Amino acid sequence: MAFCFSSRWEEFNKTHRITITTLFVILLLLILTLVFLLQYVFQDRPQTRQPLLIHLNSFSVSNFSITTSALEVEWKAHLTFENRDDEFEIFIMPFEAYLYYNDVFGVSCASVAESIQLKERRQKEFMIKFKPSGCLGKLPPLEEKVFQQIREDREKNSIVHLDLQMNLRFQEFQKGVAKWNLSINATCYDINVSFVSATDGKYMEGVRKCYIPW
Repeated sequence: MAFCFSSRWEEFNKTHRITITTLFVILLLLILTLVFLLQYVFQDRPQTRQPLLIHLNSFSVSNFSITTSALEVEWKAHLTFENRDDEFEIFIMPFEAYLYYNDVFGVSCASVAESIQLKERRQKEFMIKFKPSGCLGKLPPLEEKVFQQIREDREKNSIVHLDLQMNLRFQEFQKGVAKWNLSINATCYDINVSFVSATDGKYMEGVRKCYIPW
């Protein structure tokens, strides 16, 4: 009787150990699968891959005219939008762009009505034209002291310091299927426009990479 009980107890222990081992292996496989999936998703995110690059190729100003209460000028920014991803297309929707003087004072705007489509490993050059009429209701009015400061920069230093900000919304597609939707504010900092005459000027420091806060 004792031998029979001992045999059954050993068999129970053996079965119990096999069950625990099986459950441990299954749990380990589930953890490894979850880690792999999380790693894949994280690496696949646009914030990780950072597929979009924007370069400021040139910047110019023409017909510059300023008074104590108005700034009449045409600004032109020549940019390159580049998709450096070899798996996803990028589709940038129509967007707004703003010019800021000395980092904080909005001086001009532009509404870009054309969308930008970038195939894998492709780039596209794009021109943005800024006019005062594009800012109606979009930026607060400038104070007289700001106009005075811009005039002094142009007359004394022949340089006006600007930043260009673009409020972008874009999607990423893989084989025609939308996978990601992002909204970012890309900025081309430190655009020092040098005046070559009283009304015309341009940016002369070469191609500049614009900052994208992924």
